[in-house]
Amino acid sequence: MKKHIVIVNLTASLLMALALCACSNSSDGGSTPGPTPATAKYTVTIAGAIANGKVTASASKAEAGTEITLTTTPNTGYKLSQILVCGEDASGIAAPDGKFKMPAQNVIVTALFTAQNYTITFNANNGSETPATATRTFTAGESKDLPGIHELGDGFTKIVGETYWYFVGWSKSPDTKSEDCEWGDGSTYIGFEDTILYAVWYEDPVHSIGISKSGQGTVSSDVVGADEGADITLTIKPDAGYEIKTVSANKVDNNGQIGDQITVTKESDYTWKFTMPSANVKVNVTFNAIGYTIKINTIYSGKVLCECETATVGQKVALTAWPDSGWALNAITVNKEGSIDLIALNKNNNKWEFEMPAGNVSVVADFYDTNNWASGGYGECESGEDGTVGTSGKYVTFGRWPQTVKAENVTVNEKITQIHGDFTYCKGDDGAWYVKAKENAFIEPYDMHQTPRVKYSDGSLAGTKGKSEKWFKVELIKWRVITDNYSGKKLLLAENAIAARRYNGSETSYINSEIRAWLNDAFVQSAFVGGQLSKIAPVALDNETTTVKAFLLSSYDIQKSEYGFSNNTYSDSARKRKTTDYTRAGGATVRTEFAGYWWLRNLVDEYNTVPAVCAEEGMLTFRTPDNTECVVPALCVSK
Repeated sequence: MKKHIVIVNLTASLLMALALCACSNSSDGGSTPGPTPATAKYTVTIAGAIANGKVTASASKAEAGTEITLTTTPNTGYKLSQILVCGEDASGIAAPDGKFKMPAQNVIVTALFTAQNYTITFNANNGSETPATATRTFTAGESKDLPGIHELGDGFTKIVGETYWYFVGWSKSPDTKSEDCEWGDGSTYIGFEDTILYAVWYEDPVHSIGISKSGQGTVSSDVVGADEGADITLTIKPDAGYEIKTVSANKVDNNGQIGDQITVTKESDYTWKFTMPSANVKVNVTFNAIGYTIKINTIYSGKVLCECETATVGQKVALTAWPDSGWALNAITVNKEGSIDLIALNKNNNKWEFEMPAGNVSVVADFYDTNNWASGGYGECESGEDGTVGTSGKYVTFGRWPQTVKAENVTVNEKITQIHGDFTYCKGDDGAWYVKAKENAFIEPYDMHQTPRVKYSDGSLAGTKGKSEKWFKVELIKWRVITDNYSGKKLLLAENAIAARRYNGSETSYINSEIRAWLNDAFVQSAFVGGQLSKIAPVALDNETTTVKAFLLSSYDIQKSEYGFSNNTYSDSARKRKTTDYTRAGGATVRTEFAGYWWLRNLVDEYNTVPAVCAEEGMLTFRTPDNTECVVPALCVSK
């Protein structure tokens, strides 16, 4: 079958050669004869599809009559079978001893290399009482099964004294150990040259060593058997969460009956030794699971009960939590002692289950006041705690939101988390919660150098390209009570710009805008939890049939003197709103004193179909709806 393949390839090479020859001899036939040309030289082309060897020629071009010498180099295990030289007219050219006279035409050369046989000598390697050898013929490159030891004839066994040796396989070295055997019994072999393979033997010792264990761990012996008096070493290692309880060894008679116990001595934490008796031995090892402790840390406003005080590695442990009246469970965390990594918890009804690791664990539960989560419930500020722009009036704190950039000396643990709406809160080592956000701060559009001008409250420069990230501390939102009677409710306006967002893509109708949807979904769900949400009183705006919880003021609202504003569209310090670090990172337009432009819900006037904004100095103006400007939310609470 292989010869057919070679012939096909050879034929293809010759056809290719003929094609090359034909192409090289082409002529336009229409040129005017010129001066007498120099003596013509013809090309010698070596076919590119020669398998299992290569051919080189003494020249690649030569005049007719020049002697060309061909050199052939077969691959290992192959020999030259035939060499062919073909003219462009498809005529064969004789090349005895690899030499031929260059004809007056281009030629192509190809060759056929065939696999040669080689001999493997199998050496019994001290088998039986007399050394024995046997030979087999193999074909180079052919995959062939090595013969079994019983197929090689007399002498291919090994019995020394009372010990019988088992055949393991073959190796090129007579000193190979049984575990390092290169070709196991029944393996296949691929070779190219004469080789000697030596039999590899494994001794069946006089006395064997058996091992029995219970529990989780590993037990091994340095040998599987030995003669009487040999020193035997056992390696015994418990798995994580287990310890060695007992180690013993007994004699075993030829009928498998357990006999007298023999002495086993501990040498180190993981090694034990004994002396081989004049009998087989059975080693017995018992591993015990270690009971690790479960510590419930001090918990306020609730309690946590664990079904057990200790547990073994892999054991399922259930925790049950009970909040005090008016409180709710925010999170349960379980840590392995000495590690900040959290252990996974699965909730099943009112129980949280985890798998005990190989170590003591600590349990922490965090309960929150359903009406005052983490001091974020509705609370009036003390007298004198006025707004950030120095405006007198009544102020309250209500809800929480990321605001100030993290101090350099605070480290945030990203494995201790809470989910609040769109935010994932992570715990800082200062006890506060933090939110990570991308930095995409405002760049003045007329700044040809694109120089960042926005700074955070700590003086550091804000990132501008949306590629860097910063942590922002989650803090109380401060609100100014601008009226106690907004349709019978208190109307609150955020004292600072809490976020930077666009009004919409192109839509200028507030009822259909992105910003309205965001305020009543992502914002309220992220800033308020539990009973705080029920504190917010829904209102209908501008004759809408639907109600909202959070909204933007209108340009008419911020001109009402009863709300504390000037009754004109000019600058007004009561309308000025500063930005937080989080808002600046979001891309709000910020130029002076950290004050920003903030959205209003109506159009600037009947002639301009763009949303109104309040400028940094409190003056009314407008922006296109896809601008990124500040959000200053308003909401109502029941009296």
